[in-house]
Amino acid sequence: MKDINYALMLIRANKFDGAKDLLKELIQNDPGNQDILYNLGMCYTELDKPEKAVETLSECIRYYPHYANAHVALGFAYARLANDEKAKKIFQECLQLDPTDHWAAISLGNIYARNENNLDVAAFYYDMCLEHHPDDAMLACNYATLMIEKGEFQKAEVLFKKAINAENIPNAYYGLALLYKIAGEFDASKGALETMFNNKADSRMENAAIYQEASNLYKEVCSALESQAEK
Repeated sequence: MKDINYALMLIRANKFDGAKDLLKELIQNDPGNQDILYNLGMCYTELDKPEKAVETLSECIRYYPHYANAHVALGFAYARLANDEKAKKIFQECLQLDPTDHWAAISLGNIYARNENNLDVAAFYYDMCLEHHPDDAMLACNYATLMIEKGEFQKAEVLFKKAINAENIPNAYYGLALLYKIAGEFDASKGALETMFNNKADSRMENAAIYQEASNLYKEVCSALESQAEK
């Protein structure tokens, strides 16, 4: 008989529809099972059925009110429904349960930064998360981008370099190069981009866009340097 371990294997293989069907069968025989409810809710979110995800994850939390992962997953489901107020409330509840929770703090930062343009509050949550997860390169990169928007260039530079030291991700090199361009430091911008291209930090297809943007930025920087040389 197939059990939850088989469903988890399907989830790891991104076969969410099959996992969902199996988990629905399993929950009939074990209605209050924490793991079944949680993973079923996650499947609904991945299958773009956030209403069902909210229903299932809310049930999970009714059984297990201190289960932080279920709170985070429920927050994601509300975010998919574009219900930011509900999502924020759930993520904040999660941080009350576990102040070190990575995804709750990042998600709150993202909502405040991208949806509400409240950069100060977003910075508060990014900073909180970075304190507990200092080696998270993508978090440092996102936080640095926020600092550019706030005009805090020195802190942005520190954060981009922190991201590069933690993990060789192309976004950090691109962000650093863009920062230097904005500051008029074209040589430094060119150098950051050339390091990015030479390292080919991550050449997977999902990063093709960032390399294209970097290539366009490189042309702009080289053009600016040529203009400077002509003066």
